[in-house]
Amino acid sequence: MSAGWLEPHGKSIFHWVWNFQQYPILAIVFARELGDTSAVRRLRQMIEADVVRLMREHLESQFPKVCPTCHFRYEDLRQYIFITERIEPSVCYDAEIEDWTPRQPIGTATYSNCRCGTTLALSSHGMPVLRLWALYHWARGEKKRRGITMPELLSYLRDQIRQQVLAEPPKGESKDIP
Repeated sequence: MSAGWLEPHGKSIFHWVWNFQQYPILAIVFARELGDTSAVRRLRQMIEADVVRLMREHLESQFPKVCPTCHFRYEDLRQYIFITERIEPSVCYDAEIEDWTPRQPIGTATYSNCRCGTTLALSSHGMPVLRLWALYHWARGEKKRRGITMPELLSYLRDQIRQQVLAEPPKGESKDIP
């Protein structure tokens, strides 16, 4: 059996494990596995920002997005946030069945209604499996640490991404416009 699923973009797992600058969330997963609690504590302070960044990058990669009913084209995440109506809760299907390292992830999904009423989804589909596992392991620990449910954690992260996106000027505009 091939271990290709462990080698995203043709690089060995060791590239991703040792490249903590680019993928610091992986450092926590592997530090936990190795029992290095001091490394986990040092890395945790930067991890939420990294989780939000990784999730946002993946969500932004899903645009443009077209409603299958009214054919409205959402050019980017900002426009999608402004126009759609948020539906709660977001769902992590793998977490619901307690599978934190799925070989064939079901994934996570967040739902919104288009202006025509059609339910649209943004999901983790297409995210590299090692990145998804790292996010799942962070979320598992974080929900325990905060004493909240997975849907509550996903809602919080969704709010953080929304705040970031809406705090930035629209594409093509500068913050320095008088």
